[in-house]
Amino acid sequence: MRHTFEHVVDQSAIDAYGHVNNLVYIQWVLEAATRHSSAAGWDEARYARENGAWIIRRHEIDYLRQAREGDSLVIETWVESYTRITALRVTEIREPSGECICRCKTTWVYVARSTLRPTRIPEALRLDFEAHAAG
Repeated sequence: MRHTFEHVVDQSAIDAYGHVNNLVYIQWVLEAATRHSSAAGWDEARYARENGAWIIRRHEIDYLRQAREGDSLVIETWVESYTRITALRVTEIREPSGECICRCKTTWVYVARSTLRPTRIPEALRLDFEAHAAG
C-alpha cells in the first residue's frame, strides 16, 4: 500500500541555516498523505460526499539528515495499520540512493465532517486503498 513521488527541494523550503526547515517536512508528509488518498480514489470531493475527513492526533518524526536546495528526494508513504477509527501512516523522505533523511509516523483519526467527532473508517475506503496497492 505504498505511494511514492519525487520532489526537488526549492529555495522556499530553506531556512536561515541553509537546510530544509523542519516545518516543510511536515508539509511534505501531509502532501504525501493527500496524494496517496487521491490516487486511491479518495480526493477531497469524495470525502465531502462521504461526510468524512481525517484529522491528525499525533506526529512522531525523526530528522536523520539534512536536505538542501536542489536536492532530489523520494517521498514514500503507506498505511501501516488501522483501528476502527484511526490509521497509522508512515512517511519516509529519502535520497535517491535510498538513505533516509526523515521518517514520520502519523496517527490520523477519521471523523464525521459535520461534527468533527471520530467515526468508523468506511470499509470502502480500506478496500480502495488495498485495490490501489494491488495496482
